[in-house]
Amino acid sequence: MSESGMKRSREENAPAAERPAKRPAPEPSKASTRRALRGALSRYARIGQSALACVQRGQVLLRRVEAQCASVGLVLGSMPMPAGPPQSAGFGGATSAAAAARTRSQLVDLMGLGQRKPRPSDLALRFDAEGRAVDAAGHVLSSDVGATRSVKANAKLDAARAPKKVNPYAGYRLDAADVSDVVDPRVVSKKRESKKDRAFAFVKEGHYVKIAEATRARELSSRIATVSRPEALDNDDGASVGGSDDDVSVGAAPTGPRLPPRSEHYASIPGMEWWDEEFLGKDRHGARAASIAERMRDEYESCALEKSRYHGLVHHPASARPLGGEGKKVATMPFYLTAKDRKRVRRQTRAEREREKQDKIQLGLVAPPEPKFKLSNFMKVLGEQAVADPSKMERKVMEQVTSRLTKHAMRNAARKLTPQEKKEKKRRKLAEDTSAEVSVAVFYVASLESSQHRFKIDVNAQQLSLTGGVLICSAPDASFALVVVEGGPRAIKRFAALVNRRIDWADDAKLQAETTAFAGVNWAAQVWAGSVVKRAFTAFRFQECKSSLTARRVLDAKGVAHYWDMVLQAHEAGPPPKDDDDDED
Repeated sequence: MSESGMKRSREENAPAAERPAKRPAPEPSKASTRRALRGALSRYARIGQSALACVQRGQVLLRRVEAQCASVGLVLGSMPMPAGPPQSAGFGGATSAAAAARTRSQLVDLMGLGQRKPRPSDLALRFDAEGRAVDAAGHVLSSDVGATRSVKANAKLDAARAPKKVNPYAGYRLDAADVSDVVDPRVVSKKRESKKDRAFAFVKEGHYVKIAEATRARELSSRIATVSRPEALDNDDGASVGGSDDDVSVGAAPTGPRLPPRSEHYASIPGMEWWDEEFLGKDRHGARAASIAERMRDEYESCALEKSRYHGLVHHPASARPLGGEGKKVATMPFYLTAKDRKRVRRQTRAEREREKQDKIQLGLVAPPEPKFKLSNFMKVLGEQAVADPSKMERKVMEQVTSRLTKHAMRNAARKLTPQEKKEKKRRKLAEDTSAEVSVAVFYVASLESSQHRFKIDVNAQQLSLTGGVLICSAPDASFALVVVEGGPRAIKRFAALVNRRIDWADDAKLQAETTAFAGVNWAAQVWAGSVVKRAFTAFRFQECKSSLTARRVLDAKGVAHYWDMVLQAHEAGPPPKDDDDDED
């Protein structure tokens, strides 16, 4: 016995208290449980299909047995029947006995027994593999034996003796009648494919090459046969090898071998597509319709859109300028570096420039620079020369320092912009793109009698590249000024700051010193601000009107009469209320 067997026997014979505790069986996982269930279900399904097939085969066998039993019963029905109860008066018993005797004699004659007394073995029924009654020698008995059978019995016997095309027991194959009645449609038999059917069918090397060579040889032989015929020399198109029919003179003999006539299919293919023929002239249409050779030529150089008969029927609207402008570049946000990054980039650029300079000096392309002298280092650089004549060396060092300062100042002066360039740079900074939209602002001013206020408005509008104007009305019922400006959003923002904050409109001392025509507190306010498609003014101008109707007509000529209506409403509303903070000291 092995050690494991001895150990197992000791554990079994030991008391229950001394036996080692058994390890608990590990809990099955969900995946293993699912796999086990799927395996059990598949096994049960296979068993169910096998059982169903067995039941079907049993039903078929049962039908065969019933048919055989029916045929046996028909034969036995012709044998003598046992004596029954006493018959009634008449000839009933005699008739039955006579029929039985006649049937027995017929059976004896069919079985070839002669005049001898039949034996029990001779009267025994025998059947062949097809269920037919046979004699002792194996001959099939005649159908006359069952002459006394009924019509239903004959029908059953004929159905049982009908020949079968397929053996129902070979490979479990069933007849069509049996399948329609017995076979369950859920039982599907799959045909097993052989390895030969599943194998790849590779094409041998050179297979298609041989086919192409044979095709070319066949075409060459047919072409040679066509040229060798005398009637093939007359070409319908009149074209020789050297050129077209235009190159051959009338009545001239061909100078070389002629090609075979073109096939009908090739002659039916035109040199230009039908949709391109619409753009040819009328003369070309007539020539192409009269000759096949003309249709074979490409005339794309003669095509023109105006030659099409449908060109005049197409409406081509005039192109309009887009409201948003055309060719506008997409604005990109600039990328700014921090101070630390700017120092790093500057340091890397200078180091790269210095390395390039050193490489040129090493290659001999640039002369080496003179040593840089300073008062702090010329003693170390010159050495013995500085000790011999210190004054001379000091003058030389100072000349070099002065030269460096002069060059530095000259470089700065060369980079400095001229006054005209400064003005142009400032104008470019203030200029804004107004092709897509124009910003507009309308202001109301109670009085513009002060020349200082008019000067500030005029100068700022010119500097900010604004268009518009100032309309001063001196009518008794509408004594005020309208200011309208057009331009970019930044310029409008700066001009609004000028009118709303920078100008002190309530400075009565200066206003009273110049004129006494205005009585009251001067004030200004922004009436409206928005954007329009294009500018209504071409420049910035001042204009005075003596009546409200005249002022509105001036703005109506520019198409902005509604500006005057808005400013007139602000004038009728009066000045805004003063804040409490202004009253406090």
